[in-house]
Amino acid sequence: MGVIKFNPDNLKKKIRGLRDKADEAGRARASIDRESENLGDPSPSMAVETFRSDSATHIDNVRACADHIETEMNRIIELNENGIATKSSGVITVENVPDAVLQGGASEFNTWSQGALDATDLQTVLSGSTPKSGRSYQDITKSMNANKDNTTYSRGAIDTIGPENLTQLPLDAANFFYDEKLQTSSYPSSGKDLAALFGTLLASASHTWSAKETADVAEQIYSSVNKDGQYGRITVLNSMLGGHDANGDHINDLNFTTSFLDELAPRLEKIDWEKIRNYAKEAWRDPYHNSAAGDFQPGTLVYPGLGQVLTDSAFDPMVGILDAMGNNPDAAMHFLAPSAKGSNSDADTTRMERLAQRNWEIAGYSGFTAALAAISTKRASSSPDEAARASDATGAAIHNLAYYGEQRLYNDDAKARVGMILGNCAPEVTSSKDRKSVV
Repeated sequence: MGVIKFNPDNLKKKIRGLRDKADEAGRARASIDRESENLGDPSPSMAVETFRSDSATHIDNVRACADHIETEMNRIIELNENGIATKSSGVITVENVPDAVLQGGASEFNTWSQGALDATDLQTVLSGSTPKSGRSYQDITKSMNANKDNTTYSRGAIDTIGPENLTQLPLDAANFFYDEKLQTSSYPSSGKDLAALFGTLLASASHTWSAKETADVAEQIYSSVNKDGQYGRITVLNSMLGGHDANGDHINDLNFTTSFLDELAPRLEKIDWEKIRNYAKEAWRDPYHNSAAGDFQPGTLVYPGLGQVLTDSAFDPMVGILDAMGNNPDAAMHFLAPSAKGSNSDADTTRMERLAQRNWEIAGYSGFTAALAAISTKRASSSPDEAARASDATGAAIHNLAYYGEQRLYNDDAKARVGMILGNCAPEVTSSKDRKSVV
């Protein structure tokens, strides 16, 4: 991470000096051109013509350089005006600029700073104020959606929002569009839509983090949802990480780094699911939580121990992370089937079996099958040890699904994912003992 510092007043003088020099050179060029013309262009070698052409190019380059510096200066001034940078004794300071942004030049900096500006404006709007840009919530999220797949932009947005705030802002968005007088929302899906957008931004940004930054982000997200009275934020996190399947192939569309999933999953597993499950019983009994009607009255979706929640969303903290592993076989293997002690070709399936016996919600079981399906694809690995470990793990997965699975848990996603496992693992299906129907 780096720092940018400059005095805008001094820089403006330098820019003016560049332009003055360019103007002076332009006047000299014009004078030489006129004098040559008055003399009948006497140079037989076309030296004056060559000078005219070359000098014009160089003068234009100096002017373009001044314009470029001014543009970058104005962007940094804009960051300061929006609270992203600071100013003291005439010096503007932009801190925590990623090294890749500093090394990437003006384009990278502009992209990163646009993410930061959009994030700041979003927070300003959701706090009930008007940003300096005058943009609306729709204007801001349109920009975010247009840039969400850009890693540099996403890094700027996530850094500015703060990982610890990601699971709260979608709840704020749900409340922002709620009219208490009319007791209805003008944008019922605002909370879920913003959570899904944050999920894509988070996945993109994960490709820019160092190992330490990855661990720090995972810890901040975990801490934000592991709070009595605010466990409802887990519904936001699950909407961020899971449920992204635009093409309907039953595989999560988001591309998180393996290291991020490796860091976040063990932390989320530590959260007391049975405690949250007891809190969630009241929400499950509430018809508003289980229907679209709740989206129109988000303020009613507040429950003891949970706080505010998103409608019809999963409470189990493992739901979204396991669903995301469906698109990351390496993370799924690391979490559910690491190497057994003393053997790289055998799988330690202790955690897999423990989770197979979990008191699942339907969405959670679906996420579990997604991660297992991802593991089954590693049977085709070019690494003999990894392929053997995946085969060992997949055999255990089929057994656990058969032995512990309950028919009520199988939604369409879970059925499709079990189908993927069986399709990848004919030998294990043939040899699996004590199995019962899993589809």
